[in-house]
Amino acid sequence: MGARVPELGYYLILTDTEEMEKNYFEGLRDSIPAELKDRIVIKVEKARTVELVRKALEMTGQESQYRIPWIVFDRDQVKDFDEIIQTAE
Repeated sequence: MGARVPELGYYLILTDTEEMEKNYFEGLRDSIPAELKDRIVIKVEKARTVELVRKALEMTGQESQYRIPWIVFDRDQVKDFDEIIQTAE
C-alpha cells in the first residue's frame, strides 16, 4: 500500500503590519505549486496585536474554509507576547 499524502487545508494568516510579514508570506505563497496557492489567504488587519486572536476567531467563524488560522507578529515589538499566546491557546 502506498503512502497517503494529506490534502493541504486552507490557511488564514493574519498580521498586524503591512510590510515585512505580509511580504514574507506572499513570497512563500508564490513559491509553492500553483494548485495550492489559493489555499493560503493573507490578511493584514488594522488592529492591535492582542486583538488579532479575536479577529481570527471571527473570521474562521464567518468563513468555514479558513480552517487553520495563524497570527503573525514581531515578538520584539509586542510586550504582551506571553499573554497573547495564552489567549490563542
